[in-house]
Amino acid sequence: MKYFFSYLFFFSFFFNYSSIIAQPNKDLAKKHFLKYLDSKTHIDLLVNCLPTKKETKYVMSFNSEKMDRHVEALKSNLIKSSGGNSEVFVDCRINTFTASDIRKNKGNYAGGMNKVKDCLPPVITFYKVTFLRTPDDGSNPGYSFKYFFYKNDRWIFLPKPWRAIR
Repeated sequence: MKYFFSYLFFFSFFFNYSSIIAQPNKDLAKKHFLKYLDSKTHIDLLVNCLPTKKETKYVMSFNSEKMDRHVEALKSNLIKSSGGNSEVFVDCRINTFTASDIRKNKGNYAGGMNKVKDCLPPVITFYKVTFLRTPDDGSNPGYSFKYFFYKNDRWIFLPKPWRAIR
């Protein structure tokens, strides 16, 4: 019986985390986000990549209800702000870090991520996507979207998760 629970735990862990263990690399992420160099496509990208309640609970189980409200407010604001001026970028830069990196104080990420580091699945990789006005020298960046992650063949945008705990 004691082995049964160990076995059950292993499968539970495997099925919960297996879909994010097989993360795409930076090159695959860049290939995906290069489809969105025209800023007119950014609103659709973000709205379509916002997490579902199930995805929010998976990543932010400690306070998913508050994160869900934050996501809904963001979605409403994004839809209202659609239209406006358009800009076409020439490239994008991808920076990554894992939840384990945050716990070890390694990498470059927003300071608010330290507030949620113990609540995140340890194997998740986050992607910061920066759209560039000039080739990838970084001298004239456009703007960045923090942070995407990849799960179940889908890019998910998790905006400022630390806001769920204030």
